[in-house]
Amino acid sequence: MSALRYLRVHMAKCGTVAPDLPLQLEELVVLNVPEQHLQSVQRMPNLRKLTLNWSGDELDEAFFYLPRCCRGDTWNWSGDEMDEPFFHLPPHHRGLQWLQVLLRPVSTVLSLATAHAATLQELRILCASEGDTPWHFKDLAEELGRCGLVALRRVVLLRGPAPGFPDKKLPHGKESCRRQKHAVWDSLVAADSKAVRVVTVLCGECDKCPPFPTLGNFTWQDK
Repeated sequence: MSALRYLRVHMAKCGTVAPDLPLQLEELVVLNVPEQHLQSVQRMPNLRKLTLNWSGDELDEAFFYLPRCCRGDTWNWSGDEMDEPFFHLPPHHRGLQWLQVLLRPVSTVLSLATAHAATLQELRILCASEGDTPWHFKDLAEELGRCGLVALRRVVLLRGPAPGFPDKKLPHGKESCRRQKHAVWDSLVAADSKAVRVVTVLCGECDKCPPFPTLGNFTWQDK
């Protein structure tokens, strides 16, 4: 198992405890996410791409905030960082760059994005653009602007499939989608004091989006 780098896990709905995951992974895909695997993610120093797809329950998990980078294997302290702990990123490591999350609550998604803010380039979130379902994260734009996503290049708002919906599609309308995308873009740009990055905000239903990289593929796609 020490040579394993890419792993896809589909958890069965049973009462057994989820097995530990190899911590050397560079990519992880988990379907039916158990809480134990969320905790394992925080201990993976080489993780570059992560997909968390569905869970029967809300998974409210707080992730470590790492001011200098998103991962590493050495714990250090710095007086210049307001006495907050952080990890040093080894030179050959690139940090988490792709994150795709289809989970609730949104606080877990935001915490995970914030923890990897220094290196995260693409963020995909399952969410509705309207309605009163738990999947409509009304403060999503404002909260994303607070995550410090300095490396972010693309946000994709996914509209389905989603658990608990007969047609597997989340509430979504053309006008509400346009407003949501604009609000997210505006919040991210306003949060960037340097204003030199170009961030694209897309809807997985309305827009032509580059596919999420396949397992083991770490090539950035603009189109």
